[in-house]
Amino acid sequence: MLARALACLLSAALAVPAIAEDAPRTSYPGAPDGEATPFVGEWAAYRPGGEDNTLIICPAPITMRAEPDGTIRHEIYYGAATRYALSAVDGRTLLSGENETTAAVWISKDEFNAHPIGADGAPVWSDILVYHRCPVYARQSPPDALNGHAAPFAGNWTISTPSSTGNRPAIVSRACTHPAEIAITSVDAIAHSAQDGSEPVPIKLRAFEGRTSWNFSDSPQAWQVVWENSDRFHAFLIGYDGTTDWRSPMIYERCPA
Repeated sequence: MLARALACLLSAALAVPAIAEDAPRTSYPGAPDGEATPFVGEWAAYRPGGEDNTLIICPAPITMRAEPDGTIRHEIYYGAATRYALSAVDGRTLLSGENETTAAVWISKDEFNAHPIGADGAPVWSDILVYHRCPVYARQSPPDALNGHAAPFAGNWTISTPSSTGNRPAIVSRACTHPAEIAITSVDAIAHSAQDGSEPVPIKLRAFEGRTSWNFSDSPQAWQVVWENSDRFHAFLIGYDGTTDWRSPMIYERCPA
């Protein structure tokens, strides 16, 4: 079963909490049971009960793809992949693999509960793995954004990172009570305050493929900055291999003046 396979692959010995009496056993009205398209995307997976019960995180997600034959390919970030045939049964979706079968109950378009099918052919309702769709972040700023210009960055900013599952509160590292300060040093350069109180970090800006590149004089690594609007932008790290980590942004939000 999906839940058991994930637990085995990750060697996660997690206690499974009993399902709440009101937990749904059928998908929400109008849910696309039996269809492959709603499963397509990247997913986090966790047991009910909090952050400590997370098995798969959005920075290293499960990827599901629709295959031409109507099946879905369920692939864990580290390579294990399984194909499942889909069918609508009793108000939910049955995922049938070569060695496992799972009942998926859609909670919303971005979340479903997975229950393994027991030896008696019925879902094991006490065994739940929650799948939540990971956010997809824009890779280009809006057309009117001033990419490569320093002026829009001037001000005080909060900094946070998304939760590992995409549906919990973001993790705040700089709040407006102790914000990140960005000052203009030229038309295409800024100075970013350091968290430890040391000298501000100089950053050179460059417009690049619909976004802004942050370049540092003392580091070969750079950041890709994508404006969401005039008061919010996402910064994505470019790795040493030149690959941008589009799943794990630093989120900047402007503090009130």
